[in-house]
Amino acid sequence: MRTLSFVIVVGALFSTPVYAAVEDTPAANNKAKIEKLEQEIKGLREELHLTREQYSALKARLDDIRSIVGSTTTINEAQQKEFGTQLCFDSISKLKETRIKLKNMGYKDEHPDAANVTRALNKRMIECGIEPTDVKTSGN
Repeated sequence: MRTLSFVIVVGALFSTPVYAAVEDTPAANNKAKIEKLEQEIKGLREELHLTREQYSALKARLDDIRSIVGSTTTINEAQQKEFGTQLCFDSISKLKETRIKLKNMGYKDEHPDAANVTRALNKRMIECGIEPTDVKTSGN
């Protein structure tokens, strides 16, 4: 029994300093973790500041590019309109040539092939914004 009480007393004596040392270690670890997190926050704030500066610079460049492209787009739209007009006149010319060939082959305006070409020609002229007044229509 004596040894048991001795063990309890010795255990009680050593438990307090060991327990105190264990408490100090988490506090020290927590302090180290807090300092590490504060440094990380500081680094992230610096990175955010640099990112905002880069964003502002890129936005300014994009605005410059948009102003340049805006003026170029106007030119391209005019060129596309001219190209579209040329396509209209080309397709109308081909349809007129086809109609002339059919007439030279002896087809009358009432013939289904001639009527189809005439309808296609009228339709294409309307699409191109031209009044189909000079084209005879049949079957419409």
